[in-house]
Amino acid sequence: LFINDVKIGKQIAQGNFSEVFIGTYKGKICCLKKLKNTDEDICGEAELLSSLAHPHIIKCLGLYSPDDGTTYLVTE
Repeated sequence: LFINDVKIGKQIAQGNFSEVFIGTYKGKICCLKKLKNTDEDICGEAELLSSLAHPHIIKCLGLYSPDDGTTYLVTE
């Protein structure tokens, strides 16, 4: 579920529950979501998104955790 080869870019959105960053995964543009609550919440969201397959639902690429201990949900 955890992936590497992710580069985090600038923040593009912020809300009450999360911050969203643009980035790259394996050289392709992706979106990284950082929840303001616990890592447990983001793992549950990643599990749910990974189990879904529909053309109108974004694909979860995995979770990324850099050296600072933050966990990001990486989506297409």
